[in-house]
Amino acid sequence: MFIQIKTMVVVFPVWDETILHNDSETTIRRHVLLGVPHRKGPFKKVDHDFLNGLGGKAENGETPIQCVQRELREECADPALIEMLQWAGTVYIDRDHGRIVRLHTYRWHLREKIEKLTVDSSEFKRFDVWRTLDGHSLAPRNDLAILPADQYWMQHFLASNRAHKAFVRVDDQFKIRGVVSPTPTGTSVCMSKIKCSKHTQPPL
Repeated sequence: MFIQIKTMVVVFPVWDETILHNDSETTIRRHVLLGVPHRKGPFKKVDHDFLNGLGGKAENGETPIQCVQRELREECADPALIEMLQWAGTVYIDRDHGRIVRLHTYRWHLREKIEKLTVDSSEFKRFDVWRTLDGHSLAPRNDLAILPADQYWMQHFLASNRAHKAFVRVDDQFKIRGVVSPTPTGTSVCMSKIKCSKHTQPPL
């Protein structure tokens, strides 16, 4: 079977809050800034608003980091300095057999918390929703959420400073697809996995 792989990038602005405790010890609480994209392109069949990061498809000859810089210029007119970007890992998304999206994920470390990003109105309705990474989960505040499949990998990629690799199979609503046959216990096995990765960072 012929496998077609499309390379894309996604960037999540994050801000690390330093919390001082009574015993003078500090902990770090990480927050992520998300936007509400227009439902078009690969998301045109999604039937509800959802939260996502900045990004898009790599053009011919572009390295992932070059794609990140271009997308940030196009979508928010604020290209991040390379030292503010941290590669979080790669997720491979199988929407149908033979068509794979290789999604390079980056954290954009903000020096201070901002109210919102001014973004291209043709791409996003707004970009002003902060979520707190509580352990490995995105703490909800209202009915807006990330896509169901993203709930499987995004928290791990953003909460940790290590690089990860994930593999997901999704339907048109970006929900995780299970195998056809149930396990002996009667439950479906998720055709997805995530692991800490030792693979090499994509070229700058």
